[in-house]
Amino acid sequence: MAYDYRLRDPSVFDALTASPLPYPVLFILLTFFLLLSVSWFFNYEDMLESAEEQMSVALLTPSPCSS
Repeated sequence: MAYDYRLRDPSVFDALTASPLPYPVLFILLTFFLLLSVSWFFNYEDMLESAEEQMSVALLTPSPCSS
């Protein structure tokens, strides 16, 4: 007598396994990390631009120690 695996009740383990590949979950995670990285990149770019402006102003102004 063969045991039929399709007739058993679903368990918690069945819910946590990736029997069907979790493409929607992967898509959501990929979208989240993409948006996060774009946001981080533009914040970093703004910071660099601000630092460049401050350095150019610092280089153009005469230092108080020069005679």
